[in-house]
Amino acid sequence: ARRVAQGDLTARAELEGSREQLSLGASFNEMTERITRLLEAQREFVADASHELRTPLTGLRLRLEAARFELGDAPAGAELEAALAEVDRLAATVEELLVLSRAGEHRAEGAWIDLGELVTATLERWQARARERMMTFERRIDPAAGSVWAARRDLERALDVLIENALGYAPPGSAVTVGAQSGAITVRDLGPGIAEDKLE
Repeated sequence: ARRVAQGDLTARAELEGSREQLSLGASFNEMTERITRLLEAQREFVADASHELRTPLTGLRLRLEAARFELGDAPAGAELEAALAEVDRLAATVEELLVLSRAGEHRAEGAWIDLGELVTATLERWQARARERMMTFERRIDPAAGSVWAARRDLERALDVLIENALGYAPPGSAVTVGAQSGAITVRDLGPGIAEDKLE
């Protein structure tokens, strides 16, 4: 059991001892084999989906680059530049999924991340969505917010989820306040919050 918990799915219990021990050993081996099959199926699915996503992403990037070249310095060119950045982020996520499917576990690289800069960059990505909802962002960055050691993509994803929820649940026309303090980021909105029976 300890070997399986540490990731060795080839481990099997020796079938010996009393009838109860034999039954327990057989059940343990059956469980381990089932876990192995499920994990293998999951990895194959992730790998297949990732490979399938690569081609349309490459095509989308080429089309955006061509459009940006045609527009030059026109105002829409900046929007296309932002769209290209989003395509690159999506491509990086797909690449991580491929690594995950090959290794089973993926430990993202850590780096020092300036919290104020992260909040600013994230809000720029969500400005268009906020305008669609007739909502605004209030940015509150403490000068002492500093930096944290983290995997940037993971931190970006977590912050994206919070902001997406805020824009989705807060009333149109309201403001979402995103702040950076020492070692922390906060997202506050005027949505209904979480029902009492869902808090736990």
